[in-house]
Amino acid sequence: MSDELYAKIYVGGEREDVISRLVAALDGEVVGHGRTVSFDSVEVDVRRSEDRDDRRFSPTFEGFVFAPTYLDVIPKAGVTRERMIQSVCRILECFWSANMIAVAAADFEDELPNNGGVGLLL
Repeated sequence: MSDELYAKIYVGGEREDVISRLVAALDGEVVGHGRTVSFDSVEVDVRRSEDRDDRRFSPTFEGFVFAPTYLDVIPKAGVTRERMIQSVCRILECFWSANMIAVAAADFEDELPNNGGVGLLL
């Protein structure tokens, strides 16, 4: 896997809800050990964060890393940069449309809507 195509997305939701939303919104399929969602051109490993801190979690530059859940978004073999960016956009929009905090960290975050940031309707 190329590190330049890897993305990590911090999400303000519990793992089970995050998995359900990904499957429903993106026509994904739960695979493997039950915490990975496969769709389109990526696999999304949904993890509970060891850094979770509900008091410090916020949609700010310093606070998003304390989210309860994060996603490791890994491109499938042969996926182009453009297709990876489109997939990450779809994932972010899945959560933003549900009024959830979602923030992406990736080498290409400046090519994402809101630079991969929040999207939460305040």
